[in-house]
Amino acid sequence: MDFPHAACLPSNYLTMTFGLLRRGRMRRGDTVLVHGASGGLGIAAMQLASAFGGRVIAVTSAPLDRILAPVGYAPDHVVPEDGFPEAVAELTGGRGADLVVDPVGNDRLERSLRCLAPLGRALVLGFAGGTIPTLRTDQLFARNVDVVGVGWGAFLAVAPEQMAAEWKRLLPLVECGVAKPPIDRVLPLEAAAEALTLLEERSARGRLVLTP
Repeated sequence: MDFPHAACLPSNYLTMTFGLLRRGRMRRGDTVLVHGASGGLGIAAMQLASAFGGRVIAVTSAPLDRILAPVGYAPDHVVPEDGFPEAVAELTGGRGADLVVDPVGNDRLERSLRCLAPLGRALVLGFAGGTIPTLRTDQLFARNVDVVGVGWGAFLAVAPEQMAAEWKRLLPLVECGVAKPPIDRVLPLEAAAEALTLLEERSARGRLVLTP
C-alpha cells in the first residue's frame, strides 16, 4: 500500500474495527446502517462491516458510486437522508437494523433509534453535522436498544496496548485490498489552505492527503 492510502488508516479504520467489533459487538449477518456514508468514517465502516459479514445500508446524498468506484466497493443498499427510517423498515421487512453507525449527530440519532431491531446498538462517533443530539432515554428501555459511544483516541489514552490488537484485526483486510480508502487527490503541504477549502465546500470525493 502506498503512503497516501496508508496515511488514512490509523484514524478511520482503527476507529471502526474498535467500533464495530469491540463496542458494537457486530456479528456475521448483522444489518448495519451507516450515516455519513461518503465521509472517511462512513466509508471505513461500510468496507469493514461488509468484510465482517454484514449487510450494509448506506445513508447519503452524495454520489457514492463515483466516490467508491476507484476502490471497487459498493454497499448492499443506498438510501437518501430524507426518509431513511422508512427505507430501512422496507429493506428489513420491518425488523430494523442491528447496528447503526452515526458520525453525523443532529437529529440522526433519535431517528436512528426508530430503525433499530430489538437488542440493536447505535454507535455514536461524532457530530459532523454540527449539533450534539439530546436523547429521550425512555426510547432505550421501551425498545430494548443500546446507545454506545466510540472514542478510539480516548480509549488509547488509558489502554495504549490495545493499538496492536486493532492493527491485528485490520492488517489482513489491508493486505487483501478490502480495507482501502478512496483518495480524491494528493496535495503538497503548501496547499493545505486549498484542501481546507475543498472540505468546507464538500467538493472532495474521497480523502485528501497532504505530503511534505
